[in-house]
Amino acid sequence: MRLNHICILAEAYPTADDPLFTFVGQLVHTIADTGYKCSVIAPQSVTKMLIRHRKRRYVHWVDRTRKGNYVDVYQPLFLSFSNLRVFGVGLSHFFKEKAVKRTFRQILQKPDVIYCHFWHMGIIGAKIGEMSDLPCFVASGEAEITVLREYRIRSLTRFLPRILGVICVSVKNMEESLRLSLTSKEKTVVIPNSVDTNIFFERDKASIRKELGIGSRDFVVAFTGGFIERKGVEAISST
Repeated sequence: MRLNHICILAEAYPTADDPLFTFVGQLVHTIADTGYKCSVIAPQSVTKMLIRHRKRRYVHWVDRTRKGNYVDVYQPLFLSFSNLRVFGVGLSHFFKEKAVKRTFRQILQKPDVIYCHFWHMGIIGAKIGEMSDLPCFVASGEAEITVLREYRIRSLTRFLPRILGVICVSVKNMEESLRLSLTSKEKTVVIPNSVDTNIFFERDKASIRKELGIGSRDFVVAFTGGFIERKGVEAISST
């Protein structure tokens, strides 16, 4: 199979002033810098704009990597309803899926493969894959796999065969994916998250403290995750 154009489906995509899902942006930039055309579909919730005053982004905009390569980012609008379910289907995810499918049909240059971040986006990718006769791959890095809350079992059973490969960031993710019958061991691989050593590398502690204006006896905590309870923020603050 000739591979030139990859479509990435994700919950969100980062910008400089809103670094949500930074890991997705870093991955996409790396792929784009290796010579592949990348199109990202990351829907944005109208409800969150109204209730949480989240800034509305352009429906289509162009991101640029440090090496000067371009990434098409599509962020269609959809209505979200928290965890509301109708007939066993998550209503928010239903509208999200509709927005992603509509946007995919509008991409002028059709991709060669669909790459999805997390299982719930993976099922959307599998449905698009069936519709467009494209292979689909899933990256599983969830703290908890919640796709069974969004879809009925019969829907999963129908579309899961479209997913040709699964990348898990940990053995725990792989074991949970296998236990839920989302994939088979033959098409699943564990690849831990990596780090860009051009950005993160060892420095002399004394000189960097001086550079940043930090006292030699000050206690420093470095935190790179989202400030949410699951990441252990409260445990750090109470120490």
